[in-house]
Amino acid sequence: MSNLKDYKLRLRLVADTKDDLVMRWLSNYGIPERYKEFLMPCLKACWLPRALIETQATHQEIQLAAADGVLWLERQIDYLRQLGQLPNYNRQPVVMFGKLPSQSATTETENAPDISDIETGFGTWS
Repeated sequence: MSNLKDYKLRLRLVADTKDDLVMRWLSNYGIPERYKEFLMPCLKACWLPRALIETQATHQEIQLAAADGVLWLERQIDYLRQLGQLPNYNRQPVVMFGKLPSQSATTETENAPDISDIETGFGTWS
């Protein structure tokens, strides 16, 4: 027996708006493919830390989910800059666990969040 759970999401959007355009594009170019590539990672990046807070997860679980989300969103920001041919502004490094990456006494991968299941247009993160 499968351990899968079905969810259905129904949206009612005003026709000929930007929201409608996005949904038409997704429908025409395959929601199942975009689901793995973008929709679920986007939802997780934006809402998983909040869901964890409300389920009383540990502080470390919340931090790791937030760090995963920030990393994924930063990649998406870089991708959007490429698409729109926007300048790449220098940004501050992400503060993880209260320290800047250069201040950390551990190796870069020792406390890195697991983002192996996140996929983008650039391929799977690893």
